[in-house]
Amino acid sequence: MQLLELAQRHGLTLIEDDYDHEYRFEGRPVLPLAARAPEDLPLIYVGSLSKLLSPGIRLGYALAPEPLLRRMAEARAAIDRQGDAPLEAALAELIRDGDLGRHARKARRVYRARRDLLAGLLRKYLAGRATFDLPAGGLALWLRCEGRSAEAWAKAAGQAGLALLPGTRFVLEGPAPQAFRLGFAALDEGQIARAVEILARSVPG
Repeated sequence: MQLLELAQRHGLTLIEDDYDHEYRFEGRPVLPLAARAPEDLPLIYVGSLSKLLSPGIRLGYALAPEPLLRRMAEARAAIDRQGDAPLEAALAELIRDGDLGRHARKARRVYRARRDLLAGLLRKYLAGRATFDLPAGGLALWLRCEGRSAEAWAKAAGQAGLALLPGTRFVLEGPAPQAFRLGFAALDEGQIARAVEILARSVPG
């Protein structure tokens, strides 16, 4: 709300990228700014369907005041005049028929179950060696290494067949967090269990 007030006071245009609004597992969803913004505030709300449906679907959407949207459409047409009309029409039909909403609800159940499985296995096999906060939403969690080098742990896990992204990959400057970003959305139950098994066996001394 402070951001909206600042934007209105200084005449700013806000661009809100809402890339994982669909994946909120705990409590009430956090509404986007676009749901609360005054009508006279220029706000561009953009999102993608690739996380909801498939990474191969490179389609997004934008909501904005009509003059802004018209200029955006003109710029987009100059970059790619052809687009993918059949795919756009198919997705529009999914939205109209409610199929996209039903798919989102099912995906939330699946990803929440995978998050909970990963969290349970981490608590069981890495207690005292790593900690994490259970994320209320999103498709990954941060596993903090307790007094251990994330780089050394990632190297040992990599040699055992598990690719990890240590905190150094997510900072441009300053001290890197001794932690891993563990994505769980693309893994089934067996793969999650196998990943935690390798993690536990690869703990550096």
